[in-house]
Amino acid sequence: MEHSAEQYTLRGLGRSSNAEDLGRIVVASNQGTPVFLGDIAEVRIGAAPKNGAVLRQGETLSGMVIMLKGENGKRVIDAVKQKIASLHLPEGVKLQPLYDQSDVIDGTLSTVIRNLLEGFVLVTAILLLFLGNVRAALLTASIIPFSMLASFIGMRYFGISANLMNLGAIDFGMIVDGAVVMMENSVHRLEDEHGRESSRDSVHKLLWR
Repeated sequence: MEHSAEQYTLRGLGRSSNAEDLGRIVVASNQGTPVFLGDIAEVRIGAAPKNGAVLRQGETLSGMVIMLKGENGKRVIDAVKQKIASLHLPEGVKLQPLYDQSDVIDGTLSTVIRNLLEGFVLVTAILLLFLGNVRAALLTASIIPFSMLASFIGMRYFGISANLMNLGAIDFGMIVDGAVVMMENSVHRLEDEHGRESSRDSVHKLLWR
């Protein structure tokens, strides 16, 4: 209810089905005479009072899609796009997305895949350059996909979602850091001993001594 540039929200408990029923609601009593809502206000069915405006090249309407907890963001966005495509809008009316989170999701996934490939190539190239051992370079670089696989298996087992924060926290430098140190030490041990011990014995010494 609007009065003197102010708005009042009235909440009544009843079974009103039309404006006439609302107008017969008793809001006060004057010397035993009931005062009805229709006596002090105009009761009619209409649009909700306008409290603000959305402006984008003129006044427009805006809507927001809220995803339920535990849902897949990519699937929800695809379902919303399919639903919008099936709508029959009046002539001159169009829907234009202001913020599409699928762009962020696709960008994050492409970044993870690119980092995976670049990390594999860079680790292999650097180890080949400094160690000159193809097998050592490939073994060290293989740590990246196997570590990713183990991480995703653990996330699925414990119910951890692959959201933007979790995917962005994956550090490929830390993944291969320990493997690079161990492999470099193994290669140097093999070179120092002039092949008198097998690589298996060298790695065994590195791990247990």
